[in-house]
Formats: sequence, C-alpha cells, structure tokens
Amino acid sequence: MFHLGIDVSKKSARYFILDESGSKLKAFTLVNDKESLESLPERFKSLSITADNLLIGIEATGSFWENIYSLSQKQGL
Repeated sequence: MFHLGIDVSKKSARYFILDESGSKLKAFTLVNDKESLESLPERFKSLSITADNLLIGIEATGSFWENIYSLSQKQGL
C-alpha cells in the first residue's frame, strides 16, 4: 500500500508519496488548477501506483481542499 499526503494551500498543494515501507518515494508541488489536478493519475501510473494500492490523506484547509478531493473522486482515486 502506498500513501499519499496532500498539504493544501491557497495557490498550490504539496504531495508526498510514501512507499510500502514508509519511505519517501516522491514529492512534488502542483498549482491548484484543473490541468494540474488532471495530471495526477498519470503521475501515479508512472510509479506503478493504482487506486487499489493507494491511501490518500488530505489536509482540509478552508475550502482549498474541495477541488482536489472532488476531482480525485471523479478520477477513481
């Protein structure tokens, strides 16, 4: 099981992916826009991560997390 932590702010979000052993696999920042969020599934695919082996935790800061959550749900994550 991989773990994804998302630290949300107004203009961007920081993503941290941990592998099965809890080691940091990848970290990246994306602007909070539709194009960036739509790139998430391809980023996971390149790391051989599927929705079945991914657990996501998202910081619910104000309303900034809502777009990330909604689009992730639509993408099957």
